[in-house]
Amino acid sequence: MDLIIYKIAQRCNIDCTYCYVYNMGDSSWKSRPKYASIEVSSKLGSKIKSYGIKNAMKSITIELHGGEPLLMNKKKFCKILDTLIQNSFPVKLDFIIQTNGLLLDSEWLSIFDKYRIPFSVSLDGPPKYADEVRVDFKGQGTTMQVLKKLTLLQNENKQVFDTLFSGILSVINSKTNGKEITQWFLNLGFKNFDYLLPDGNYVNPPFKNEEQKIAISNFLKDSFSYWVNLGNPEIRIRYFEEVIKTRVGKKSGLDAIGGDLSKMCVVESDGTIGCHDVLRICESDITGDQLNLNNSELGEHSEYYGLKAIQKPCEKCLNCEYYDSCGGGYLPHRFDGRSFDNPSVYCDILYDFFGFIDAVLNVELNKANVL
Repeated sequence: MDLIIYKIAQRCNIDCTYCYVYNMGDSSWKSRPKYASIEVSSKLGSKIKSYGIKNAMKSITIELHGGEPLLMNKKKFCKILDTLIQNSFPVKLDFIIQTNGLLLDSEWLSIFDKYRIPFSVSLDGPPKYADEVRVDFKGQGTTMQVLKKLTLLQNENKQVFDTLFSGILSVINSKTNGKEITQWFLNLGFKNFDYLLPDGNYVNPPFKNEEQKIAISNFLKDSFSYWVNLGNPEIRIRYFEEVIKTRVGKKSGLDAIGGDLSKMCVVESDGTIGCHDVLRICESDITGDQLNLNNSELGEHSEYYGLKAIQKPCEKCLNCEYYDSCGGGYLPHRFDGRSFDNPSVYCDILYDFFGFIDAVLNVELNKANVL
């Protein structure tokens, strides 16, 4: 295990329609403390120290998550980080943070700089599309507010901003065109971003009809083609890069394409230790609250919940020509109401996309006289 997602905030300041935490059936957050405490953070630091020493680890990554992590009081935020660092020593902590960006200001940037925390921001594209889904509690769009925050911060301290800003996380919208959205990000100066498939499974499909399904497929292909044709190595789209790695014989640890979820855990604000929190959209036994920092060690969740057996790809996937690229699919997307012994609900889309990538790569390799 090399990643801990620490949910330091259980509340959010916006109400994205597709949010897997608040709008896909899970209500466990309601019974947890709004914010992680110093006490829970102290216990987590000690558990990290024990786990690190036992497994001869020099460092581990902690992703500060929510809800919206920047809702936490800044002084308490710093105290929690100091507590984690102190109690986990000699294991080095590499912090990262995911935010919706609405609360970013110069003080937060200074805090990120002090603790060397790279931050990424959630942004789904132009307001005409994104403001239908990334809304506040009054139903108002948030895109322009986030862009103003990012511009202001970059203007105030460009060196620190450019050093710590790690990019954009964007959920694909079936109403949009992949090339258009990619161009929009690039026109704003963003060179590092990632596309996410909307969460869903066979119980709660991420697309309502065949038209939406085709639109998501086209988004991936249009964006990928545009990105490849740019021929600019400075423009990085993580999902595409990771899939390409698998098409040329390398392995990817990305969870979205079958990466091993036992390499990470989630620690909730009350100290509950669990598997990937997106699994909570599945209402499965794997999302229980039985393990806690008070009664368990880090890493025990994998065996306790039988994650290895649950992650095992179904027979259809094992016999698929694109198994090395898909890995059986993102685990939350495989659930059918009873088990995860299925291909991803995105199977058709992914199969088509991987074949498309192969065709594009063959053309590019021919151009370079490699084939």
